[in-house]
Amino acid sequence: MKKSLILFILVLAGVFAYGQEKYAIKLTHKDKPEKVRYIYEGKRMMVIMPDGTKHKGKLEFLSSADISLNGTEIPCDNIPVIKGQSTGLLMGKIFGGVLIAGGLLFTGAGGAMIISGFAEQSLAGIILIPFGIVVAAGGVGSTLMGTTILFFTGKKYDLENDWDMEVVKVSES
Repeated sequence: MKKSLILFILVLAGVFAYGQEKYAIKLTHKDKPEKVRYIYEGKRMMVIMPDGTKHKGKLEFLSSADISLNGTEIPCDNIPVIKGQSTGLLMGKIFGGVLIAGGLLFTGAGGAMIISGFAEQSLAGIILIPFGIVVAAGGVGSTLMGTTILFFTGKKYDLENDWDMEVVKVSES
């Protein structure tokens, strides 16, 4: 009796496990149909709604027509913009912040060298001026690069103009 009960429970659990279909978001570029991206369940993402509200969180599929981010139910046909938020992007943002801080330090050091060069009335002061300009220019370049990485990186998919979205079963992707 115990064996048949355990066997029945295992078969029932197998049926329920097999019955849960896994989905993914398939994004296809409108101009280049060979350009396809997939966003799988459990990945972090942000959805920007038509009214401008932003919903962030891990992707969960409630059905083939609805998703959930941090418990907020969102219909798939009402999403104009999807933005990816992976760990790699987070590391890029941290690296961008470090570049900005380092660039500002070098810019300040170069500026101090230039001021010191003008204040000193000797040959050493004249040498400090071009060296300070080079250091400050490197700092400005680093700051600009860090700003670009910090504020302009991220995978953004505009579903109204550039991308088509459909929800597919994972076995199809």
